[in-house]
Amino acid sequence: MLKYFENLIDPYPSAPPETPPRGFFAFLWAGTQGLRKYMLAMTLLSALIGVFEAALFGMLGRVVDTLGALRHDRLWIEGRLAMTEFARMLDGSTAMTIGWYHDRYVEEDGLWRFARRHWSFKYRGAPDLTGAFVDTPDYGAFPDGPAEDEPTFVRKT
Repeated sequence: MLKYFENLIDPYPSAPPETPPRGFFAFLWAGTQGLRKYMLAMTLLSALIGVFEAALFGMLGRVVDTLGALRHDRLWIEGRLAMTEFARMLDGSTAMTIGWYHDRYVEEDGLWRFARRHWSFKYRGAPDLTGAFVDTPDYGAFPDGPAEDEPTFVRKT
């Protein structure tokens, strides 16, 4: 693999080098002749890696914020799961569902079980999102969630 990169440019050209132009930027431009496309690719890839790294730190920040918002005695008994489901119907059409599960767990005999599961329905329709979004309550940031007596989904007609 390294041989591929080593052969991208010829470090010892056969022609004698020309006198470089005067001026800083003209000198740089002449000195990068034959390398510019590789330098551009390296610049773009470095920027892409930076964006990815920033996104990772953002996700880690959300995890830290979530853990900071939870009461320590309730750390492992509440959860929220974003869910996207795709389905192909018997007639060949496709559909997509988007929503959140708000879960509460209980430990029974050394096993974790669902004490409550609430489905917050947000969208059902075509996968290109041309369907209607459902108007559901905004429960705020996790661990806030629906009230204990709130139904999991009420179809509005």
